[in-house]
Amino acid sequence: MNSQYPSPVKVLVELLFVVSVILICIGAAFGKLDEFVGHPMLAFVLFCGAVFLWYRFQET
Repeated sequence: MNSQYPSPVKVLVELLFVVSVILICIGAAFGKLDEFVGHPMLAFVLFCGAVFLWYRFQET
């Protein structure tokens, strides 16, 4: 059988997903550290975008 390595785009999408989840967790844990976490809605938008891209690339 051929082992197929993931494409760089899939790896970047998964990395974006993991980073956005980490940002959401840090934001929830520390709350008011906006200068460290950044805007909480940005992490949520990144999370939704990563989920959408991940689902799209799973079909192809």
